[in-house]
Amino acid sequence: MITFFSIPKGFVGPMDTIQRRAVRTWQMAVPGCEIFLCGDDPGVKEAAADLGVKHIPTLEKNHHGTPFMDSAFRQVHEQATQPLYCYINTDILLTKTFAESVQKVDLPSFMMVGERININTADKVDFDAPDWDEQLHQLAEDEGETLGPTGMDYFCFRPVPELINIAKFLIGRYVWDTWLLYNARRNGIPLIDASTSVLILHQDHDYKHMKTQKERPWLGEEADYNRSLCDLAWEEYFEMHDATHVLTPSGLHAALEWKYLSNRFRRLAVWYPWMKPVVLLRYRLPYYLCWPFKRIARMLGKNAAASAKAE
Repeated sequence: MITFFSIPKGFVGPMDTIQRRAVRTWQMAVPGCEIFLCGDDPGVKEAAADLGVKHIPTLEKNHHGTPFMDSAFRQVHEQATQPLYCYINTDILLTKTFAESVQKVDLPSFMMVGERININTADKVDFDAPDWDEQLHQLAEDEGETLGPTGMDYFCFRPVPELINIAKFLIGRYVWDTWLLYNARRNGIPLIDASTSVLILHQDHDYKHMKTQKERPWLGEEADYNRSLCDLAWEEYFEMHDATHVLTPSGLHAALEWKYLSNRFRRLAVWYPWMKPVVLLRYRLPYYLCWPFKRIARMLGKNAAASAKAE
């Protein structure tokens, strides 16, 4: 049915437990799936063998040893045997909603993404119990927090050339995920937001694996390199609300809610550069019209506070 692939961090310390736990949920949520773990970081080969999944050891890397994503996409495509692919981060727990939902999509080409739920205590779940899926749903309800429309950790798609032949991004260094959505849209491929249909959980962890970050994953030399490959200005970065379709428990529908239509208008500046002044006017005019009144209200507030203090 589906080929999962990922470029994991080294299976050492807490990341060993986090990543093994994640891969186990992929196997349980989608029985019979094919899984590739890519790269030669410490413990990856051994974990792949222990988990009974396939291993692609050799990826092209930069001078810091960070893998290029296109190398993984290309090699997985050469070896995969399933009609659907899903690139997924190796800290993501899947639930059974994934398989149930993707079966509802009957399009010749598409890319499906969905919002993640952040959790801190996945060790509360007994993954050997028959009700492990119900426990994950309960954990999400009890402590889960959403990251919003930019929190994308899986990309499920049919392996058409436009989605396989990606730019030479470094894994995990900002912009690559928004570019994948932009790439689908610019090639006329339906983009599906499955947030209301698919429950996935992100296990909290640090970013000690980053070799060039200053304070955050979106800073540093490698993040700057990824940004240099992207065709978009930062205000044009794509997100889940750029979807053309939404997948709900009732099925696949056109994305006609305001959050999707609003983004569609904003993207006119991407597809038609001559529209940029119109788009900017639409979003900045309300600010400029309200600014004088806000300024006056602020001054009146300060004067009132000063008068009260004088009294």
